[in-house]
Amino acid sequence: MDASAQPGIGRRRFLTIAVVGAGAVAVPVGVADARPAGAEPAGAQPARSGSPAAGQPVATVTDLAVESVTSAGITLSWTAPAGAVRYELRSADRPIDASTWPTARRLGGPRPIGSAGAGHQLDVSGLDPGTRHWFALATHDGRHWSAPSNAPATPPSRLDQVEVWLFEQNASDARNRRLTRVIAPDFVHRSAYEWVGTEYEDRGFPAVRQSLVRLAQDGALLGAGVSASYWEPELETLAPGVDPAEASGDPLGNGPVYHLVSDTPSAVRQLVFKAERQIAAGFDGVEFDEWYPTDTSVIAPAMRAIRQQARQTHGRTVYLSANSTYGGADFPALDGDTNTGAEAVDYYLRNYPFRLQGLDVPAAESTAPFDGTANLIPQLRSAIAKVAPKPFVFFIDYATPTIFWGPHDFGSWPAFVRIASAQILAAGGFPAAGRSMYNVLDGLVRGVFTLESNLAAFQRDTHELRRELRAITPATLDVSAPNVHLSAFDQPGRRIVHVVNGDFDNDTGSMRTQTDLTVTVSTDRRPAGVTLVTPDTVGPARRQAPSWQYASGRVTVRVPRLEYHDVLVIGLDRPYRPHLTPSRVVFPFPGPSAVPAGNSVHLVAVPTQGTGQQVRWSVDGRPGGDSRVGTVTADGTYTAPARVPAGGSVTITAASAAEPDVTAAVEVAISDPVRLPWTAPIRAGATTDLGHRLPTGWRIVEGRGDWDVTDGAHGPVIANTNLSEGESQGDTIGEPALLVAGDQTWTDYRFTVTVSPTVAPVVWYSDPSYRQDTFVGVVARFQDDANYYEYRLCADGNARLFTKHDGTLTQVGAAAPAPFPQVGAAATFLVHAAADVLELWLDGTLVRRDSGIALRRGGIGLVSSLTQNTFGSIRVDPA
Repeated sequence: MDASAQPGIGRRRFLTIAVVGAGAVAVPVGVADARPAGAEPAGAQPARSGSPAAGQPVATVTDLAVESVTSAGITLSWTAPAGAVRYELRSADRPIDASTWPTARRLGGPRPIGSAGAGHQLDVSGLDPGTRHWFALATHDGRHWSAPSNAPATPPSRLDQVEVWLFEQNASDARNRRLTRVIAPDFVHRSAYEWVGTEYEDRGFPAVRQSLVRLAQDGALLGAGVSASYWEPELETLAPGVDPAEASGDPLGNGPVYHLVSDTPSAVRQLVFKAERQIAAGFDGVEFDEWYPTDTSVIAPAMRAIRQQARQTHGRTVYLSANSTYGGADFPALDGDTNTGAEAVDYYLRNYPFRLQGLDVPAAESTAPFDGTANLIPQLRSAIAKVAPKPFVFFIDYATPTIFWGPHDFGSWPAFVRIASAQILAAGGFPAAGRSMYNVLDGLVRGVFTLESNLAAFQRDTHELRRELRAITPATLDVSAPNVHLSAFDQPGRRIVHVVNGDFDNDTGSMRTQTDLTVTVSTDRRPAGVTLVTPDTVGPARRQAPSWQYASGRVTVRVPRLEYHDVLVIGLDRPYRPHLTPSRVVFPFPGPSAVPAGNSVHLVAVPTQGTGQQVRWSVDGRPGGDSRVGTVTADGTYTAPARVPAGGSVTITAASAAEPDVTAAVEVAISDPVRLPWTAPIRAGATTDLGHRLPTGWRIVEGRGDWDVTDGAHGPVIANTNLSEGESQGDTIGEPALLVAGDQTWTDYRFTVTVSPTVAPVVWYSDPSYRQDTFVGVVARFQDDANYYEYRLCADGNARLFTKHDGTLTQVGAAAPAPFPQVGAAATFLVHAAADVLELWLDGTLVRRDSGIALRRGGIGLVSSLTQNTFGSIRVDPA
């Protein structure tokens, strides 16, 4: 089989794993440089102590990627940092970090770097294609070795290699992709999804694919999805032979969306057609959302046809699922317990389990308080055991910030996620909490991102505990404390007991920690050892050796402290000693390289492990900073000092509140105030996770957008490259790409920029009523990330003004007619800001004048929603 690039993607592409056929001759592991030419392969050797050695670190590679996996071998790519003269590559069957680098397998000795600062490719051959492989490299500058690079992996070749699932709908927007990379899931469910319409499919998913390829290069399988309950017959591309009248039920409101009669031949034909187009775009699987046909027998033949087409046309295995009574159901009803495992799905889906106080079956609009006392483990165990060994995955489903299947009080979400995760794992399932819909409510906003990342690390570290599981009811299974739930499993050589705290106080919304309890379980022989692992703490305490006794066929284990979830691993053949991944603090989004004196910037840093997102900030080692080096607030807002400090730069450090020794830092130059007139610099600066070059002097606001410096007809221009990124449905779905610059002390000015769309824009769901959500625009009076004005030139032929005040976006006044620029045509925007008046001019014509402007100072910016453009000739003059 071959893993070829999708057309137009070049070396950035989705990956398909090719398995060496039976009878293939294994060859020794080798590494060859595709660039520079002439390098000789080197055989694998055991790891050498002292190489790389500790010392002053050089630049660390951050863009190592798995480019392709075929029967011939694996191709890696990376960019050599400036000053590096040689590198060393290593592999392992687990993620590689600083703690595992010394034991990782060396793939050849140190090798010369032909061209520092350039892109390189490596070909690795001879590795077992049935095993996942992680890679990392370190570079040397002639004196010191760098820290190990990021560690991408080959994608899973079968679902039992998936350790971390993530339901992250439409993960292609840049902010969400960057957050997803921190969690590093093995399978991203619904990474692309079209509720109705075929706009993205008709356009070949170009931007979606270009964005998500980074997750594939990290080693993730990427699932897509289609709605099996709704469609737009007047707007969708129809499969051959589809009769819209046969497939359509009642309209949803006034149309153009209709209910899909999903067991009719035309409906099934359209669903298969849409799924096959997603697979052709490079996705590894498809979920049929809400497939509730009256006749469920239509599902299996459709899935067989899709799998056959994927094998015959693309040479690939794909993974199919259905969020329905066939293959899964909305959890509160739990009416899918009749599934047997014989269904045609490859994995099963349900909503994250939860109860609301006083309600057995909550509705999406239910606002009752969260009930943390409910024990759903028995129901979950029964449903999961009936379909084993197929995976059972649980997600959070919601459609807007006000209507969703989950507690409406965000303050209860940390407890909700911890309780649900514990009960799912204790039942033998896979938690997959992420983002549903293309939604502004991601885990970071909800305050549970570190919990999600922590859970992923725990699952990966303890992955052996979910293989070959058999749910059991031991003759003895007791606990000394009340309100504690136990769930036991056997696997070869082990007995596993999940200990889940159920002593939740609904009045205070908190779990009561229980201490000094004992758990007794029967075994057929004396254990070799007992290990306790838990996601409830950080550092070495995640793995403990509790005291235990064995007598009369029973093991009694002392559990010193139970917060939410402990797992007792009774090693019958040998003790269980999992590797613990060290926690980190990360800056998930590209940050500023420089801040003008007196200006502010919001920095985002999160711990990868623990139970809270809190970090403690310092500037040049001073907690909170001071007037000489600048100050930083508890939420990460840094304000530069009024004057450039000695040395010209500061180091801003974020330390985990749970582990103060775990830190990350960024160095930020403090520049002189930006004076008017100002011609915007368009020079390539730092490299992003997609290999783009950020323009120096500009900043991406909280990861929003993929921005690059490219060549225009009259010199370099700034380009936003992610057509899939934008907002819709009243600012509840998605966020536009936003790039800002200038000086926040500016008051009155004239801001001009020439904008040229490079591809045809996308309209949400192909629905003309959403054309106003497709726009390109400019930002004025940018004070900070939560306070600014934004002029939008919308695809419905109108210009609109929006203000963001303390984070809330509101339209100002009525829309004014203005033509949307054609692809390839240039349009010159001019914003005149004077006192409390803003004016928008387009190609020399006044489009609108808005008075009563509250913000009297601020910088400028560029904004895009579901459009792709270049921006050039950027200038700001005094008014």
